[in-house]
Amino acid sequence: MAINYNENVSEHQLNLGDRVLRHSDKLKSNFSAIWEGPFSITRIGNKGAYTIMDSFGNFDIVHRDKLKIYRESNRMIPEVSSTSLKPTLKRFGQVNSVI
Repeated sequence: MAINYNENVSEHQLNLGDRVLRHSDKLKSNFSAIWEGPFSITRIGNKGAYTIMDSFGNFDIVHRDKLKIYRESNRMIPEVSSTSLKPTLKRFGQVNSVI
């Protein structure tokens, strides 16, 4: 059974400069977008790791399982969020003080 599966699976390789969408790990609500982007691939690493860059110049390293090709169409309005790659740490001014 595994032999038949492995014979029919085709591995899709992404190339430098391809525009991709990244799967969002943390959804804000049930209706929030699953895919974020588009991002550009700037470097191809080992074992399925890709370095992506957003339109602001921020970089992130993502595995191939979390990426899919971004297909731009003139006939429809894309429903993807254009979030930037943000750090998860809070800034000093955003910390709430307890009085």
